[in-house]
Amino acid sequence: MRQQSILLRAVNPKYNMNRFYYIQVGEDLFDTPYMMTTYGRSGTSGRTKNYAFDSWSHLDKQLSKTLRKRLNAKNRIGCNYQIQIHHQDEF
Repeated sequence: MRQQSILLRAVNPKYNMNRFYYIQVGEDLFDTPYMMTTYGRSGTSGRTKNYAFDSWSHLDKQLSKTLRKRLNAKNRIGCNYQIQIHHQDEF
């Protein structure tokens, strides 16, 4: 079983912005690939969404799309997210 987590942060004091976006990918008990995202203002519990995928290739496509959107967010929110922590485990 593999598990990976990524923490992204967007901070812009000019706009009073302090956001986080936490992504966790892995396999559930039935070996189904999943992605869990939690996002919101730093200091809050945020909002969590869970996604299950048919295959790792579908998960990889969604993960790439999500990271691309967050790392290129300057036009939407005024600044890009930065990768703070990237952690990978193999079980």
